[in-house]
Amino acid sequence: MHRVIHHDPRPAAELDRSGPPGPADHAQAGEVLQRIAHRRSRVAHDGQPPAVTGRGGLLGEDAAVDVPRRPSVRQRRHDRPHLARRGKAHLHQQQACLPDQHRQPQRRGQGGANDDCLSMSADHRGSPAMPQVGQPAHDRPARTSAGGTRSACPRPEASLLPAGGGLTLGGSTLQSRPVNREQEMLQLAAFADEISPDLDEQIRVCKANGVTHFELRSVQKINVLDFDAGLRGQIKRKLADNGMGVVSIGSPIGKVKINESWPQHMDRFKIAVELAEFFGAPFVRLFSYYPPEKGGDLKRHREEIMRRFREKVQYVKNRPVVLVHENEKDIFGEKGAECLDLMRTIDDPKLRCAFDFANFVQAGERPMDVWPLLKPYTVHIHIKDALLGSGKVVPAGQGDGQVAPILVDAYKSGYRGFLSLEPHLKVAGHSHGETGPELFKTAADALKALCRQNGIPLAGV
Repeated sequence: MHRVIHHDPRPAAELDRSGPPGPADHAQAGEVLQRIAHRRSRVAHDGQPPAVTGRGGLLGEDAAVDVPRRPSVRQRRHDRPHLARRGKAHLHQQQACLPDQHRQPQRRGQGGANDDCLSMSADHRGSPAMPQVGQPAHDRPARTSAGGTRSACPRPEASLLPAGGGLTLGGSTLQSRPVNREQEMLQLAAFADEISPDLDEQIRVCKANGVTHFELRSVQKINVLDFDAGLRGQIKRKLADNGMGVVSIGSPIGKVKINESWPQHMDRFKIAVELAEFFGAPFVRLFSYYPPEKGGDLKRHREEIMRRFREKVQYVKNRPVVLVHENEKDIFGEKGAECLDLMRTIDDPKLRCAFDFANFVQAGERPMDVWPLLKPYTVHIHIKDALLGSGKVVPAGQGDGQVAPILVDAYKSGYRGFLSLEPHLKVAGHSHGETGPELFKTAADALKALCRQNGIPLAGV
């Protein structure tokens, strides 16, 4: 019998279980035994073992297969006396307990030519070797059954794909701070100031709608960067008392004209970073500047924009904070190509993307066209949808933002971060939005329904 070595990606603690095997154990063992039996029949027929690939191969992805010369019967009994004693009857007994689908051999290539592009490999679903916050997928080579690197998925015809790995829709792994590794659920966050200026009302409505974290932008109509020490402490205490937290400082950094005073703006940026550390938020949201004049060409200011981002990234180099750039209409990074240019040029895990569906629609782009470009850099997702043409903001799934297919792909690819509600259903202003308690519930319910219909689990929902 050929030796099969299967590298299980689960932590050792999960594998060291006591007690008798259950039905799931028998099904798994029977499936492996059936594959081995099928493999033996192929060897007997062809004289050569069939090739073993990644996903869709005989043993699936991450399996290492060693097929040595068949040992003698004496050697086999010496090496594995327990198998010699049990004989073939045990194999037949196990297979007899299996449903029909487990007794059918899984033939090579059954899953199709692009199986590797369809879902995430098991080692990214909660293994201890998860990357740091903001680490893009293409920094980590995929494994093959032989222990080498797997060839990339077929690349789309796009010169903008990130260097270091042509990552197609469904073919890469997003990575953000894991929030519920065991249950594999996403969590809801919100720009709570859209509900009401009052902090208590913000907390009440968020809790009623399953929101666990604030994207902190303003309280009492005071911008987050202008909070005094007393207001900071009050917000932190009340959130803690209600079991809530802050996922991001929703700062207006970079939402100014590029020719405005840089030293003064950099000082404001430092306040945002200080607030993130104070509230324990992993992210600071920022933008990439408006032109000096309306409708001006920001490409002329590209070098200055990049210089400013380098300085900001250097400032947080040794701090527990990641800067997330939000795409926004009329700024340098309003479209996918410019956002990708920013990510590639700065090329630092301290700068990543906050993907906003509605803002891409309002900039005249289809989010599904942009998603493959920015997917490797996306660590945070804003939830609002919009209609092409008018740009009107609508609940998730009711516009042209293609929210459902992108969220499905993000989740399958390993995204375990936050979905941050930014509804803008009453007012979609330059520096704020307004929704109110009732429409906020409408926005939250729309997102929950979309996730439920597409098999995306939300914590607390």
